[in-house]
Amino acid sequence: MTIYFGDGSDQPVSGKIIQVVQHAKRDTFSGQANTSEISVTGLAATITPKFNDSKIMVCVNINFSCTSTTYAMYVKRGSTLFGRGTASGSRQQAIIGLGHGHDDNQQESASMNYIDSPATTSAITYQVFLNNDNARDIHINRSVNDGDNVIAKRLTSTVTLFELERCTTSETT
Repeated sequence: MTIYFGDGSDQPVSGKIIQVVQHAKRDTFSGQANTSEISVTGLAATITPKFNDSKIMVCVNINFSCTSTTYAMYVKRGSTLFGRGTASGSRQQAIIGLGHGHDDNQQESASMNYIDSPATTSAITYQVFLNNDNARDIHINRSVNDGDNVIAKRLTSTVTLFELERCTTSETT
């Protein structure tokens, strides 16, 4: 099996998972970016790779709501950005675009998977960030209205990290 990485490289891997770390955010978060990135409090996970040449598969599932706007979602490893779309003019770069669902009583879900090559055995934190170009709020794990009724929901968002073993020889199938 060969895995293709975001930096354009590819490596044969055995497919073995060395360890898994998950953090579940069960509470809510509301924020407003207005061109300045915001960190989603509690939507992060930390892993200490066992091997310097391991790959880390970063999986994020985020439940959100916003009105008349879209947000760019991306992840940082420490202060390092990775996996975002290619820069072009003044367009925002993101892994996922989070858009308005047209019903302020409901939430949308988005997921991303990306394989990172941190090249370290030190503890590393993967943190979710949001940004947009206006003063409209985004809500995590709740609807815009967030009414105390049977229509409203409280959801869970997660960051899951898989350390993947890397092989130095090719496998045949």
